[in-house]
Amino acid sequence: MEIRRRIRELASERSKPIESIQEHQALLGRVVNEEATLKAVHHLIRAVGDGVAWRALSYDRRAFNVLGDGERVGHLAYGIGRDAELTALAALWENERAFAIHNDMTNGLRHGDQALSGMPTATSK
Repeated sequence: MEIRRRIRELASERSKPIESIQEHQALLGRVVNEEATLKAVHHLIRAVGDGVAWRALSYDRRAFNVLGDGERVGHLAYGIGRDAELTALAALWENERAFAIHNDMTNGLRHGDQALSGMPTATSK
């Protein structure tokens, strides 16, 4: 992390700039706190997504297990990939009034990018 590197540099200086070191340490503390907060929010989003998926799949444990087979994505999609996935979800709703779930927003659904009526759709990328 860039802030930690800068603190080490400041600490290694012959005349220690205590005030600058303290400022960087305070900044590092805020960054660590924000990171922990974002991880907690990410967990909450996925927990809510699991509840929505569980309900949308009519509490069908077999469907949930099948759609949960695969490697978990440790992050939410971003950039062009995310835009394509969200565009596909919006198109399903606008054109077919079909409710689809973005699988990155769940812990349990891992097969494909979105799930529709219990069936995974093609990858949007």
